[in-house]
Amino acid sequence: QDALQAYQSIVNIRQGRYGENHMSVAETLASMGDVYIKLGELDKAMTYFEQSIKIQKTQDGPCDERILENLGSIYGKLGQWQKAESIFKEIVQIKRLEHGDDYLAVARTLDLLAVSYIEQERSSESIEHLQEALRIRKACLDADDGEILASLNKLAFVYKSLDMIDEMQQVKAEFEAIQNGVDL
Repeated sequence: QDALQAYQSIVNIRQGRYGENHMSVAETLASMGDVYIKLGELDKAMTYFEQSIKIQKTQDGPCDERILENLGSIYGKLGQWQKAESIFKEIVQIKRLEHGDDYLAVARTLDLLAVSYIEQERSSESIEHLQEALRIRKACLDADDGEILASLNKLAFVYKSLDMIDEMQQVKAEFEAIQNGVDL
C-alpha cells in the first residue's frame, strides 16, 4: 500500500507539472498496474494499464510492448478474449515493425494470439499463427530447441482438437524425429 500511495503522489506531481497526457504519467500508471498484479488485483491493474496505454496512444510512436502484453494477459485471465486478441495483434505489428518478421518475441506473441482464438472456440484460426510462430522459431533457434518442440506440440494439440488427424500425425512425426535426433 505504501508503494501505491507513493506512486499516486508521483502521478499527481507529474500531472501537475507536465499535464495529464505526459509519458512520465503513463509510466507511473503502468508501475501502479505492476503493483496491483503482484497483489493479485487484476481489475485494478487492468484499469491502470488501460490508462497508461490511453496516454501512450496520444504520443508519437508505438505503445510499450510490455504494458500491452500485461494488459492482454489480464484480459485473457479475466476471460475477455476479444480484447486480448486485439492487444496481441497490436503487439505483433509493433514487434514486426521494430524488429522484423524473424524475431523470437514475435513468435511468443503469436502463441498468445493463438491462445486467444482457441479460448474463443476459433481454433481453426489459431493454426496460421501457430505455424508462423513455428517458422520463426525454426529460423532463430537450433533445430532441437525446446521452444520448437513446444511449438510443434501446440500445433498438434490444435490439429487433434479439430480432427485434422493427418496434419497431427505429420507434426507428431516431426516432433519425434527431433527428439530422436533425426534430420528431416
